[in-house]
Amino acid sequence: MRPLVLVALAAGLCAAAPVKVDPKLQAELTASGYAIGPDRTITRLKDRAAIDQALLAQAGYVFDEQGRLILLQGHVPVPLPRVPAIVDSLAEFGRIKALDARQAAEALRQWGVPTVVEGRHLLNPDGTPTYFGFALYNDLKDRRGAGSRIDRARIAQALLLYHDAFDKTFRAGMPDEGMADLFKARFAANSQLDPRARPRAPSAASPVASLSAPTAAASRAGPAEQRRLAAELSRLERLRFHPELNLGNVPLPAGVSEAAPPSHVVLPRLLALADKLNGKPLTDAQRRWLIDAMPLGDVLLRLGAPALWRQGLTGQGVNVAVVDTGIVRDPDFAGRVASARDFINEGKIAEHGTAVAYAITAVAPDAQLRSYRAMDEKGESRGTSVAQAIDAAAAGGNQIINLSLAGPDYPEMRAAVARARAKGILVVAASGNDPKAHGVEAPALDPGALAVGGLDDDGHAWSGMSRGGKRQLLAPARVKTLVVRSDGTREYDNRTGTSMSSGLVSGSSALLWQEASRGTVQLVSRAAATLADRVEASLWARTGPPQDLVDGRVLDLAKNPIDNR
Repeated sequence: MRPLVLVALAAGLCAAAPVKVDPKLQAELTASGYAIGPDRTITRLKDRAAIDQALLAQAGYVFDEQGRLILLQGHVPVPLPRVPAIVDSLAEFGRIKALDARQAAEALRQWGVPTVVEGRHLLNPDGTPTYFGFALYNDLKDRRGAGSRIDRARIAQALLLYHDAFDKTFRAGMPDEGMADLFKARFAANSQLDPRARPRAPSAASPVASLSAPTAAASRAGPAEQRRLAAELSRLERLRFHPELNLGNVPLPAGVSEAAPPSHVVLPRLLALADKLNGKPLTDAQRRWLIDAMPLGDVLLRLGAPALWRQGLTGQGVNVAVVDTGIVRDPDFAGRVASARDFINEGKIAEHGTAVAYAITAVAPDAQLRSYRAMDEKGESRGTSVAQAIDAAAAGGNQIINLSLAGPDYPEMRAAVARARAKGILVVAASGNDPKAHGVEAPALDPGALAVGGLDDDGHAWSGMSRGGKRQLLAPARVKTLVVRSDGTREYDNRTGTSMSSGLVSGSSALLWQEASRGTVQLVSRAAATLADRVEASLWARTGPPQDLVDGRVLDLAKNPIDNR
């Protein structure tokens, strides 16, 4: 993001510059269907979308004394052939900026649009739209029918593209690519519309607001854990959502501070506390709001994990080995990474293992992770280090081994998987990200491993995965997870692949292992000899019908396993 001093400099340049426009620039704008006013506001004639100087400056462009459009960084003139792409993109954002906040917020509520999807909020705490809310309203306002349905997966897709469009236009200096993402988002948003569907009730507002008084009281009294959770719950309502994504039309609500969402690992306990403070269980809509407020919320809902949390299943007492690129130290893993071993002993810990570990703990927040670094910075290994790590994990008291890696079927790796399974350990492995491969890749291909494939946002088999040769358990492939880069910066960002799917299934397995250790899953697996066998049987018993993949089943933890026997 550009330093604030540059934005201030841009505003100063705009104010001081004489009202003059370079004739060549004016001719280019006219030929492209734009007019430029005496205050240098550029207006698209077909729809009156306006690009004022503040919007230009936010994207890194200003007018110089000669009336040329120049790049703020370097003060070099923008080549005239680039001007149409720049103004076409900014005009789309100008449309969004000019929308009426009250009308947009009311329409989103009446349409039943969720107030938050995958951690992206459409409304601020004061009820005004965020950038995401304005952008979605802009794309739906002229097309939406009264009976249209809301498809959360499509909305999530559109919100991701809105985010990418903003980044490319205002941070990366690629407005033409930003505009392309806006058009993709418009298609995603409108492809959900079904005129035959029944109208929906207005979407539920944040449940935190109605709990503000009891939450405030709980944050001052009671056990220390309750006070901490109440403070986290209260923080959800005080958040200033997406302050970095602002076109200047979303004022900062009074008393609202900028902050990160609470850690995902407290989510099951947050839900339990909210029920207690509410005096009765929250409605499904209220629970969905709280879950969706987390970076991985929508994926957790699709996976059905909250249904098991209600039964007290959080992975307590289960050890999960993560054989990967290593796990970095991070507050989100505080007290949850019990040990770490390195079978590479060179280079830095890459971000892949941390992203996978986050997916595991999002599903099973009380599981203990053990890190076994067997892949280098590039995510590569010849098989020997992986086999050594699997053997070490099998000897280290782990119940589950996650292998978010795929490639050739090394004999030593296959033998290590077999030894681990013979010891009663569940081995969960990603099927691979190569649709041109001849089938599921190793180690998922090995008889002792549970092969995991991916689901796209529409619930279909992910087109990018390896398939064939073995039945696969399918889980979401696109996950908003924790990314910690080599320079130490951290953010929640989307990662896609069967590696993420495998992490989600390992977390799910930890929940079911905890259940199996209680002896409560025998109804679905009477013939199972070990706990690992029972857990695997329970996983398959909680699947839905095939989704355009003959040898695949969709994991849904909310399903009753007895119904699938």
